[in-house]
Amino acid sequence: MWAAGEGIMTARAISMLQRALSANDPDQVRSEIRAAIAELRQPAGTFNSVSITAPLEKAVAAFPSAAAAAAAWGVSRQVLHAVRNGDRPCPPAILRAIGMEKLAAGRTIYREIAE
Repeated sequence: MWAAGEGIMTARAISMLQRALSANDPDQVRSEIRAAIAELRQPAGTFNSVSITAPLEKAVAAFPSAAAAAAAWGVSRQVLHAVRNGDRPCPPAILRAIGMEKLAAGRTIYREIAE
């Protein structure tokens, strides 16, 4: 494994770099590399706006539709769609629903709430 700072390169970052290597579109290459770098910079147990999609998608899958999930969480379908696409930060209502909170940091970082 390759050490990055004090952490170890995550499987997610490796996957992002592999997608970048196989991409033909320069914008996709840049996007994947930036996401991999962001993944390496975040402390263990935290999620950024890219890596939060996995727990969010898992939570949405528990509902019959994304619209049902949005209604249950008290947000509009459009807000949920924008969050899923990475066009908007995750609002507090969705974070509470998936058991996370936003950390006070210079960039958008979330962590799981310890219960």
